[in-house]
Amino acid sequence: MARLRIGNLIWHMTSWFKQRRIKRSSKLVRLNLGCGSKSLDGYLNIDIRKTGPFVMYGDVRDLWFVNPEQAAVVVAFDLFEHINPWYAEDVLKMWLSKLRHGGFLYLQVPDLKKQMQMYLSGKWDAEKLSRQLIGVGDYGDDVPGGLGHKAAYDEERLRKLLTKHGCEVKHIGHLETKTTYNLFVIAQKL
Repeated sequence: MARLRIGNLIWHMTSWFKQRRIKRSSKLVRLNLGCGSKSLDGYLNIDIRKTGPFVMYGDVRDLWFVNPEQAAVVVAFDLFEHINPWYAEDVLKMWLSKLRHGGFLYLQVPDLKKQMQMYLSGKWDAEKLSRQLIGVGDYGDDVPGGLGHKAAYDEERLRKLLTKHGCEVKHIGHLETKTTYNLFVIAQKL
């Protein structure tokens, strides 16, 4: 048990030193926010949980260590729906403040409209819809407040939100996986 605690302490301290280095740098970075165990080569892979050796600890709601307009790309796959809707818009504005003009935001969220269609057509039962909307899974139970889904989005809501905060939506696509339906968004900061 002590070994695990020391390991976590070292991981948090290492992440803190990396964050300090990034803050002092003017080099453009690429951010992979809320990456879980899916780290991307050449990106700062950031998650609130220790999920792998190439993942840096950080709360995606407060990227204090990234300077304004220091990011060329921000990736947030399967993350935005986990942020409380009361401050999701503020978090999005903060992410966009870290993104340079002309930079790209890649966002993936569950597709509320398609999920509702699956339920209303009878292809999904209430249990399946509930699991999809609430996002209960094998993550987040160990984090205060949990990491279950806190908001739902459709294409119209995302487009309005991104446009309101100075982005041009370049593409919104619909992705079907084995278990759910997602929206994939590419937006460029103007």
